[in-house]
Amino acid sequence: MFQKIGKWFGRVSISFSIFVNTLFGGKNNQTVSARQYFRLTQNKWNFCFLINGLFWWEEDHCRNSYEKWEVINNAMKYYEEYKEKYSDRIGSMMIERSNKKSEETGTDPLHDYYHLMNQ
Repeated sequence: MFQKIGKWFGRVSISFSIFVNTLFGGKNNQTVSARQYFRLTQNKWNFCFLINGLFWWEEDHCRNSYEKWEVINNAMKYYEEYKEKYSDRIGSMMIERSNKKSEETGTDPLHDYYHLMNQ
């Protein structure tokens, strides 16, 4: 029960961070942490020191957030191309997944995507 609440809180927190970043003119689906890391790489004033302090258990929260955003952002850029090219495989893959039990497998959520792209 507590694990589900923790995951829910994490998703809500990320959504709120994206919303705040959007309000201040940030890029699509980018969190405040990712934006602040980008500002750090541009030698601009940023809040990475504060954000990384709030997430003390992570080695470099802002950098990790930026790297995740880069992966997601790049995947979104090529979505239409891959969707058209692999639509038959994606459809059958989705049918297979829907036939499986709905419980979590503990694997990388993008595992099937990476596997499909490497075929």
